[in-house]
Amino acid sequence: MNASAPIGVTLVGGFLGAGKTTLVNHILRHDPRRRIGVLVNDFGAINIDADLIAAREGDAIRLTNGCLCCGVGDSLSRALIEMLAQSVRPGHLLIEASGVAEPWRIAELIGAAHEFAPPTTLVVVDGSRIEVQLADRYIGDLARSQIESADLLVLNKMDLVAATTQAALVGRMHDAWPLKHLAITIQGRIDLERLAVIPRPSRFHASRPPVVAAADRFVGLRFVTKVPFSAPRLDAAMAAMPPWIFRLKGIVRLAGEETPQNLQFTPARWSLTALTHRSSSPTSRIVAIARHDYADDDTLDRLLTTALIQPREAGVWSAG
Repeated sequence: MNASAPIGVTLVGGFLGAGKTTLVNHILRHDPRRRIGVLVNDFGAINIDADLIAAREGDAIRLTNGCLCCGVGDSLSRALIEMLAQSVRPGHLLIEASGVAEPWRIAELIGAAHEFAPPTTLVVVDGSRIEVQLADRYIGDLARSQIESADLLVLNKMDLVAATTQAALVGRMHDAWPLKHLAITIQGRIDLERLAVIPRPSRFHASRPPVVAAADRFVGLRFVTKVPFSAPRLDAAMAAMPPWIFRLKGIVRLAGEETPQNLQFTPARWSLTALTHRSSSPTSRIVAIARHDYADDDTLDRLLTTALIQPREAGVWSAG
């Protein structure tokens, strides 16, 4: 048995587009610990979020493909074993869960390993959309399950909530979950002192009814091309995205731009941000997460293909 003290774990969960990767990057930039192990997972075969993590010198980066909440616990177990096998163990482990994961399932799996302390779970929600998501008949139960997993509930993107309604929103969240610790953030900039005062989580969790498995509810699609995008056409494609797309993200190349761009889309909101710290690549990679029973590869292929500067040179959407 390893006699070392258990490694502390921070688990970051929350629905698609809530701002988890932004918060993880904020922690990595400002946490004083010298060596943080990082696990990033995503729903699908291309792990865009892993490419957007700002690695620090000396940090251990380990990735898992697929969703940790839907039957691939062995993948997480292997990643944890590999991390423990390093010549120098991390001082802390930071896990970014898939946006379609139920964090409590991951927390229970980690809590069963004596090498790790019971995780402290941060659940990030988009303050501008959380009430719509909770009321949605298709995803409301998942959004609610994620919130109920939280040791600290992070109400993010509050700059997108009208100033006149912010207090009322916070009050409703407090009323709905009166025992939850709540942090208000913009762009994931959480006060790290808040993380130090969260009550230590229990190693045991009450049984919760499972929500519909992610694989039965969502489908992941990917689009890869070496043809640059036209910025105006890509903007038009984002405006025309069908309502059954919950999330779209990617690292893309624009015509006339050497710097790759970070493409982020949630319903009715999208952005392109230059990734100045990355070297140029001729390949654009985009992933989408869609409603399983509505997803239409042809529609997405047509939208993205017409956004290329040479539309006949199409990329390929495929499941995964």
